[in-house]
Amino acid sequence: RPEKLQVVSGLSEPDVLNIMQVFPGIQSPEESVSNINIRGGTNDQNLILWDGIRMYQSSHFFGLITAFNPYFTDKVTLIKNGSSASLSGGVSGTIDINSGDEVHSEVIGGGGINLLSADFNTHIPLSRKASLSLAGRRSIADVIQTPTYRNYFDRAFEDTEVTASYASDSVLQTAEDFNFHDISGKLNYDISNKDQLSVSFINLYNKLEYQQELVVDGLGEEKTSSLTQKSVAGSVRFKRKWSHKLRTNFTSYVTTYKLASVNFDVLNNQRFIQENDVLESGFNLYSRIFLSPHWELFNGVEYTETGVVSYEDLNNPDFRRRTKDVLRSQAVFTEMSYYSPSEKAHLRFGVRANYYNQLTKFILEPRLVGSYKLFPFLSLELLGEFKNQSIAQVIDLQNDFLGVEKRRWVLSDGKGVPVIQSKQASLGFHYNQNKLLISAEGYYKYVDGIITSSQAFQNQFEFLRTSGSYHIHGIDFLLKKRVKHVSAWLSYAWSENNYNFPQLSFNEFPNNLDIRHHVTVGSSYQNEHFQFSTSVNWHSGRPYTMIDLENPVVDQNLNYERPNSSRQKEYFRVDLSGKYLF
Repeated sequence: RPEKLQVVSGLSEPDVLNIMQVFPGIQSPEESVSNINIRGGTNDQNLILWDGIRMYQSSHFFGLITAFNPYFTDKVTLIKNGSSASLSGGVSGTIDINSGDEVHSEVIGGGGINLLSADFNTHIPLSRKASLSLAGRRSIADVIQTPTYRNYFDRAFEDTEVTASYASDSVLQTAEDFNFHDISGKLNYDISNKDQLSVSFINLYNKLEYQQELVVDGLGEEKTSSLTQKSVAGSVRFKRKWSHKLRTNFTSYVTTYKLASVNFDVLNNQRFIQENDVLESGFNLYSRIFLSPHWELFNGVEYTETGVVSYEDLNNPDFRRRTKDVLRSQAVFTEMSYYSPSEKAHLRFGVRANYYNQLTKFILEPRLVGSYKLFPFLSLELLGEFKNQSIAQVIDLQNDFLGVEKRRWVLSDGKGVPVIQSKQASLGFHYNQNKLLISAEGYYKYVDGIITSSQAFQNQFEFLRTSGSYHIHGIDFLLKKRVKHVSAWLSYAWSENNYNFPQLSFNEFPNNLDIRHHVTVGSSYQNEHFQFSTSVNWHSGRPYTMIDLENPVVDQNLNYERPNSSRQKEYFRVDLSGKYLF
């Protein structure tokens, strides 16, 4: 609950995707909110929902800032395993962001400005039964370029076409224009004591333009390259409470995502246009039946249609390619929950059936959650799930989309891009007493159907296209203690993550995200006016592939050592934040 969060070390605002990385098993080795890895999975294996809408964009500044306005977020739910049968996609995990269903009775609002952007949020009552919530944020770089902005800019566009143009000897002058904004809105209407209607809308936007002034054959030329990334999404949700035993929920939504770039290479007389568009629409109908005080039945049907368009246009040499793929899916699920009279045991078992029309593929997914209280303060928990997803991100070339947002979305075709399927099981215990929380969980996850172009290889496998799997096992540990005004926590994650690609020359080797040890230690102090927080973040090195220094080139190609046989240095970071409440 962002509004209940106190100061978080390293953050000036309750950035939900950054805060999430405090938990064990959640990492972003590149310090990017657009590349969050849940238990060793790539970021495109995360299902990100905003008010029930699947989002294909999650960041501003091309990865450095969460795109969802923190002051418009009521609750965020993170699911690493044991998800409900109502959820599909996201074989690694689910991040469910909800803006709240409360009808506000008075005008509430706020605004702020920092060294990157200005923002506002407000709740406006329209009647006793309806209210409108609005929030917006916009960068201020076109008004003033602060040192913070320059550092973010250098970080976001490091090692890309943008910074390469600054280093070129043939470029006389360069200038850039970057801005971002987001707008969120929601209408909540309590039609009656039994009926509730909500309409949600969100728009996310990033735009970069940079100009190059060059001298070619004694003549000056000026060209402007650009990169835009935007999402527009909306949903309508209707809830009805038919009786104290039956409730239904109907949702219809549409979401769009567009990534487009125009790249001018004046020296080679080239203009390269690239686009990647996603359009998805769907609806679902859920029913929840309370059979007795101890038994609950949850059922639902879903329909989804997803279209992906990719476009490339090169003028020298003349080349154009446009691909369009559409995938329709239907799903039904049922889920039973049991709560024991003693409140010691809880069991939830569900199964989901998915059918993909174009692939003529039927997939069955069981889900399981079980917990038992050994003592009032100690409980055991068993989780398991089968999941699948039919859309993934790939990298064709490292300099695609100016080298900034290199990934593009593609749909499964049952051949070169298979449906990704996962199996996961975990067993853990949770101790909670006297403001002391101790949680430990061991897990095993197997994900099949991944493709090499989704893994961002920069070694001997960079241009090879094949499918395979990865398997990861590990332990997540969390300890938190509060004493009066002081709170302290420790999170530790250990895991071993390996690829298996049968068609490659080395078929089994460490995953690009195989970080064996990850530790976060932090503490915070809070009184009536002052809040302070500090934390230490450490993890062991990521694997990478070295050039064979004894024999670096073979047949005019770089000669690499065994894939991911080397390790980067250990990572270490200290964060501090303070807040004074007037």
